[in-house]
Parts: sequence; C-alpha cells; structure tokens
Amino acid sequence: MEDSIHTTRRLRCALVLLTVPLTFQILLHVFVFPEHLAAQYAWPEHAQHHQLRGAVGGTGLALCGLLLAFGPLRQGVKAAWWSLVLIGIAFYGGFWLATAIVDFGETGLTRYGTLSHNTLQTLMFAAGLFLSRPVVTEHDARAG
Repeated sequence: MEDSIHTTRRLRCALVLLTVPLTFQILLHVFVFPEHLAAQYAWPEHAQHHQLRGAVGGTGLALCGLLLAFGPLRQGVKAAWWSLVLIGIAFYGGFWLATAIVDFGETGLTRYGTLSHNTLQTLMFAAGLFLSRPVVTEHDARAG
C-alpha cells in the first residue's frame, strides 16, 4: 500500500513537471506568436510561412504531449512515455541544437530571458520524464 502511495505521488509530481513547460509552449505560440509575426512583416513571405508552420506544429505537438501525459501515461502505457521523450527531443533538443548552430539574434536581457526559460523548461520536462519512467516500468511489471 505504501509503495502505491509513493508511486501515485511521484506520478503527480511528474505530471506537473511535464504540464508546465508544455502549457508554456502552447501559451507562447497562441499569445506571443501573433505579435511576433506582425513585427516580422518585412520578412519574406517564405520565412513567414515557415514561422507560422512552426508555431502551429509546436502548438499541436504540445497539445499531443498533454493528452499523452494525462491519458496513457497516467495509465502506465510505456509507448506514451517514449512518445513524450520524442516530444522533448523535438522541443528542447531542437532549441538547443539550433542555438548551438545558429545565433538567434537576440541580445542582452532578451537573450538571457530566452536561454533562462528554455533551460528551466528543459530541466522540468526532463525531471518529469525521469519521475514518470519508474511508474511506467512498475505498471508494466505488475501487468506482466
């Protein structure tokens, strides 16, 4: 019984750690992106197209992550955990890879803020995955 309570608490913590960065991604794309796109009207239409595709795709990916976290992951489905790993690689791995390869043009406090909130999101998401992995493994062990 005590082990079950511990597992439930760990999963709740994992869900919070996964939900906050995914929700932030959705809010960022829904509320900040339109203002950002309007400010970039001088960009070529092709660049604006890619930016819009990225925002819609990112919002959809974050929504899928939330659905996975609160559906199959809570039920202990291993494929949901692996799907969230891929979502994390796409969001955070993509950001850090792009940051390492291409200067994203921000300077000063804006650059510091972007790097800080992406570091926090990456760490929260990774911790959520770490905490939820044993729960999935334990569920699979009980089922098999």
